[in-house]
Amino acid sequence: MNNKKNFFFSASIIYIIGNLMTSGLAFIVTPIFSRLLTPSDFGIASLYNTWLAIFTNTIFLQTYVSLAPKKNNYKSEEFNNYTANILSISTICFFIFLIMINGTMNYWINITSFESVLINILLIHSYFLYVIEFSKYYTVQLFKPYKYLSISSIYSVGSTILAIILIFNLKNNLYYGRILGFSITGILLGLYLNIKVIRLGLVNFKNIKKYHKECLRITIPEVFSALGALILTHADRIMLKWYFGYSEVAIYSLAYSMSFITLVIWSATNNVWVPWYFKNTKLKLDKEINIVARKYIIIIALFTAAVLLFIPEFVKIMAPGKYYSAGKISLYIIVGLYFYFLTTFLTKYQLYLEKNKSVAIGTIMAAILNIILNIFLIPRYGNLGAAIATLLSYVILFIFHNYIIFKLGSFNIIKRHFFSGIWIVLASLILSQILYKNMIIRFSLIFIIFVFSIFYFKRDLKNILKNSRN
Repeated sequence: MNNKKNFFFSASIIYIIGNLMTSGLAFIVTPIFSRLLTPSDFGIASLYNTWLAIFTNTIFLQTYVSLAPKKNNYKSEEFNNYTANILSISTICFFIFLIMINGTMNYWINITSFESVLINILLIHSYFLYVIEFSKYYTVQLFKPYKYLSISSIYSVGSTILAIILIFNLKNNLYYGRILGFSITGILLGLYLNIKVIRLGLVNFKNIKKYHKECLRITIPEVFSALGALILTHADRIMLKWYFGYSEVAIYSLAYSMSFITLVIWSATNNVWVPWYFKNTKLKLDKEINIVARKYIIIIALFTAAVLLFIPEFVKIMAPGKYYSAGKISLYIIVGLYFYFLTTFLTKYQLYLEKNKSVAIGTIMAAILNIILNIFLIPRYGNLGAAIATLLSYVILFIFHNYIIFKLGSFNIIKRHFFSGIWIVLASLILSQILYKNMIIRFSLIFIIFVFSIFYFKRDLKNILKNSRN
C-alpha cells in the first residue's frame, strides 16, 4: 500500500514540476502581454481563447476521454490500435465543421465579431490543439510524465516566444501577434503528433466500427458535459463583452488567469490520480484510495487557501494598476474552481462505471443556471457579478453530483474528506476579504499554512525523497 501511495505522490511531483514549467509560463508572461497589448487587444485575444476552448472541447467529440477506461480493458498493442482509430473520429469532425462554417461564414462573423480569416485560423488551430491534448492524455495513461512534459514545453515555450516576436513586429492590431504565435506553433506541433498517433498501430479497419461505437458511447455525454463546462467558464466573458466591451473582458480574463494557478497544481496531480484511481478501484483497494484521497483533497485545499491570501500581491505582479480590480474578482472564481475540483472525484467514479450521462446533465444544468445568474448579476455588479455567478454554479454542480452518487448507492471515497477541504477554503475566503489590505497578517497565515503542510505531509515527503534517490 505504501508503494502505491508513494507512487501517486512521487508521480504527482513530476507532473507539478512539468506544469509549473509549462502552464506556469502562462502566469509569467501574462504581465508581459498585459503591458504589451492595450486592454482592447488583450480583450480580443482573450475572447479568441474563449472560442478556441469552445471549439477544441466540443466539435471533436472529446474522443480522448475514452482512453482512461479503455486502458484497463485492452492490452498494449490493441490499446494503441484503439487510440489511432478513435482520433479519426475527431479528424472527420474537423473536415465537416470546416466545410459547414465556411458555408455559413456570415453567421459566424456576427456571433464571434471576428473576420473570416481569423475564424478559419481559429478552427484549424482548435483541431491541432485538440491533437496535442489527445497526445498528452495518451501519455498520461501510459504513466509517461516526461513525454507529457516535452509536448507541453514545446507548445507553451515556442508559442510564447513567437507571439512576443510577432507583437514587436506589428504596428496595428497587436492581438494578431498573440493569436498567430500560439496558432502557428500549435498547428506545426499538432501536425507532427497527428502523424505519431496514426503510426501507433496500423488502423485495423475490421475493428474500426467496434472502436468507434465503444468510444462514442462514452464520449458523446462528455461533449455535452464539456459544453456545459465551457459555458460555465467562458459565457461570462462573452456576456461581459455584450454589456461593457473588451476592456471589462480583459480585467475578468486576468482574474481568471490568476485563479488558474490552482488548476496548475490540480491538473498536474489529476494526471496521476485518474489512471491510478481507475486501476485501484478495479482492484477494490478502497482503504488505499481513501488514504490518498484525504491527503489529496487537503493539500489542494491548503494550496488554494495560500493563493487566496496572496491574491492582493499577485495582481500587482501580474498587471498594471488599471487591472487591480481583478484581485477581489478572482477570490470567488478560485473558490468556485475548488468546488469543481471536488466534483471531479464524483464524476470520475461515474465515468469509471460508464454511467456518465448524469455528468452531462449536471454540467448543462449548471451552465444554464450560470447564464441566468449572469443576466441578473452582470448588469448590476459587472465583473464581480460574473464571478459570484461562477461560484454559485460550481457549488450547485457539486451538490447535484453528490445526489447522483447517493442514487447510485455506492462510492469508494468517504465524503467527509470533502468537508475538511471545504472548511479550509471557505475560511480562507473570508479571511482574505477581511484582511485584503493587511499584508502582514495574511503573510503570517500563509507561513502557518506552509509549516502545517510540512508537518502534515512529512512522512510522504520523506518517502518521495527516498524514492527519488533509488
